[in-house]
Amino acid sequence: MKGDTRYKYIAVFDRERRSLEVLPKAVSKKSILAQVSGIYNGIVVELESEKIALTGPVGPAWRTAKVMITDLLELLKHLEYRS
Repeated sequence: MKGDTRYKYIAVFDRERRSLEVLPKAVSKKSILAQVSGIYNGIVVELESEKIALTGPVGPAWRTAKVMITDLLELLKHLEYRS
């Protein structure tokens, strides 16, 4: 299996367990995150049994952080309305 994986820095947020971690993880070369390289970032959001993947070019660090935080807040707001 070692040749079938890549190591990526992965951030995992689990809303139910209220946990957040960032660490290098092995991902399958077939996964969406394994395909992200160079000057691109990727995110996979898992909601119930569905996965939503977004990839895009890296921008200035402040812009990337602002967009990711804004998107996360919007997602959390949406999830609260569904509950």
